[in-house]
Amino acid sequence: MYSNLPADADTTTLASLSWREMFTAPKLQSLIGTGLERNTNFNVARLRVEAAEAALLTAKLSYLPPLGLNAEGNVVRQDGATAKTYNVGASASWELDIFGKLAAAKHGAAAALQGSRDYRQAVQT
Repeated sequence: MYSNLPADADTTTLASLSWREMFTAPKLQSLIGTGLERNTNFNVARLRVEAAEAALLTAKLSYLPPLGLNAEGNVVRQDGATAKTYNVGASASWELDIFGKLAAAKHGAAAALQGSRDYRQAVQT
């Protein structure tokens, strides 16, 4: 059905409109905005979206290698002589995603984010 729509067809629906576009009266917008700010369910849904966005970012960053840097120094005095030693080390490791664990985590986080956004939209509605 949707594949037969012309390219210039208007596919805007009521669900895709923002409430600000639907209700244009300034007083009504003010009342709706106040109601959303004070709605604890909406605030919880908003925080869930933020947490899901952070989880998705973490899943995306898991593709990067962890890096480590270690520096130490020693000063030794013996018989009036001083010896100073310094050591600097660096390490990096990379996990190959052979079995798809990282990709599955990323897809799961993306799905959780979409679910959180849908929940927020449902609460807002």
